Amino acid sequence: MAQTTITVKSLVYIGTASIKNPVQISTLLFTVYLSILPIIGQTPGSTQKIPKPEPIVVTVSAQHLPLNKLSASVSIISRSEIENSQATTIVEILQHTPFVYLSRIGGRGGLSTASIRGGDANFTLIMINGIPLNDPNNILGGAFDLEALSLDRVNRIEIVRGPMSVRHGSEAIAGIINIITEKGEGKPKVAFDVLGGLFDTWKVGAQSHGRLQNWHYSLDASHLQVGEQVENEDLERNSFSINTGVSLKNSSSVDFYFRLHDRKAQGFPPNGGGSEFSILREPQRSNVRETVFGSTWIKDFSHHWGQRLHFDYYNRLEDTWTPPILDQITPSDSSQPSIDSQSDYKRIRVQFEHHWKIGSHWRVGSDLSFKQEKGHVKALIASLFPDGFQKERDIWALGGELRYIGERYQFDMGLRVDKSNNIALEASPRIGGSIRMGPYQTRLKASWAKGFKLPSFFALGSPNVGNPKLRPEKSRGFDAGIEQSFGQGRTAVYLGYYRNLFTNLIDFSPEQFLLVNRSRVKTQGMEVEVRSQLARTVQLSGHLSYLDFEIEASNEVLRDRPHWQGGIRLGWKFHHQANLQFNNSWVGPRFDFQIPVPDQDQVGGYALSTLSLQYQPKEDLTFFLRFENFLDHHFHHFIGFPDPGLYAHFGLKYRLNFN
Repeated sequence: MAQTTITVKSLVYIGTASIKNPVQISTLLFTVYLSILPIIGQTPGSTQKIPKPEPIVVTVSAQHLPLNKLSASVSIISRSEIENSQATTIVEILQHTPFVYLSRIGGRGGLSTASIRGGDANFTLIMINGIPLNDPNNILGGAFDLEALSLDRVNRIEIVRGPMSVRHGSEAIAGIINIITEKGEGKPKVAFDVLGGLFDTWKVGAQSHGRLQNWHYSLDASHLQVGEQVENEDLERNSFSINTGVSLKNSSSVDFYFRLHDRKAQGFPPNGGGSEFSILREPQRSNVRETVFGSTWIKDFSHHWGQRLHFDYYNRLEDTWTPPILDQITPSDSSQPSIDSQSDYKRIRVQFEHHWKIGSHWRVGSDLSFKQEKGHVKALIASLFPDGFQKERDIWALGGELRYIGERYQFDMGLRVDKSNNIALEASPRIGGSIRMGPYQTRLKASWAKGFKLPSFFALGSPNVGNPKLRPEKSRGFDAGIEQSFGQGRTAVYLGYYRNLFTNLIDFSPEQFLLVNRSRVKTQGMEVEVRSQLARTVQLSGHLSYLDFEIEASNEVLRDRPHWQGGIRLGWKFHHQANLQFNNSWVGPRFDFQIPVPDQDQVGGYALSTLSLQYQPKEDLTFFLRFENFLDHHFHHFIGFPDPGLYAHFGLKYRLNFN
């Protein structure tokens, strides 16, 4: 009991202390570490390391490396976690993911974005198979609407926390979410799935995958429809994708990926007060079509030398009608007029990379890349005033990295330089390392990096508020952590601290009626996660994070940033043909602003509970059931935007195997 008291006091102290420097946080981390050891640890003599394959991470470096050989803070959502959740969208997965804040306006189909470590949503780079999806045409400055992404044939999701411009350039200023789809393996298979649920939800899908000699393929097609959840909110989505490739005889391979996505959604517009406070009851309507194509050629000249040539293309077309947002029946200047807009954004990228192994421990990599972006927006404000812009820019980048990977020590450093039209050279350095020590298999790691984000096309080109003189937004981030395993690897604990400084942030200046660079924001926080294999069929994990932030020289607070987040996950295979997964996530109160209710500025915290059941009576047949939000039916993501409440869907998947 005394040990438990020490641990709780340590965690409370960490969450409430005013942390001033890395020395202080290191002391706090070790305090918690020493408090936890006697509770769940074993004596050094009884601890035996059981080798277990580590997940391979592809987002941090061109040289794909095991998770335990990286200094970066990385989380991986595995294929089994995705399947057992019975989720249909990326949003339903990320809302229970440790150390990621998922924001959704209203119900399914509403704008859904992810932020990492207190950064804006447009500071998170969203990728699919390494292809960027952020759109700088939009008014959000490039934030990506995650409601667009299905989970069909997703193999895993890699989440990198902290600046990663050294690898991916602009947009990777706070973190990365990379969705990686499956490649075909084994004998050809065909699968069909169908589900139905509350709010007139239904989904049909078909997948096929397999390997024929040196050729692998995986394809899927699906249709999802969700009817009215809260007033005027619904969603319809179609998607089709192909992931294929061939292994050649000369130690090389060529892979191709293609995705076509079409989505129609409507709901109350952001900042309009939602279904509870909107004065006008007309919804915002949005039609989006996305096309993604990527091709990669990999050639290994020897065991020590290889290269990679990659090309990708991304096109996003969006047609959006946003109704007027009134602050009162007789509108004042605080009201917003209607906007009818059509957006067309195109991006092409070419990357050429080399990597070498020097001896048994050293690795060197270099990359040269070119990116061209074109954005075109046509808009009509208040049905009277034309608006819009047309922008284009080319970006060249040259980067390199050096890594030392030993049994106990790991060290890495990298530098990337980007050059864009009318923008000075942007240098993005990163340095990190880790050490494994002690009989408890303790691993200490730390990293420091810089990131940057080019101004969005909207910020540069909008004829009303755009400013062509805007400079890139920048970040500096430091993090440190302790990873600890116990009980022959059955239990793992992670304790981490981070500190970020975001500068040159783009804000609206009422005096100049322009977007300008002026804000500096500091964020810092703690991350704690515990994962345990309680029994052969039972897995339990929990996480807790605290975020503190400050806008320099201002009394304002950041919108939609909870100080506290946490959650638990229980996985139980209670029968050899059935399993259960339970998730419960807590989010603290947040600051918010809605035009019709300026006197309200806080939205309360909430708990989101999800229960998923899966029963597989035969290898080729699976039944599934998912309940969501059955403990807290009335919470709000934003003021005036209630969650639809209890949600459930059920269905089956049938597979055909070809001999």
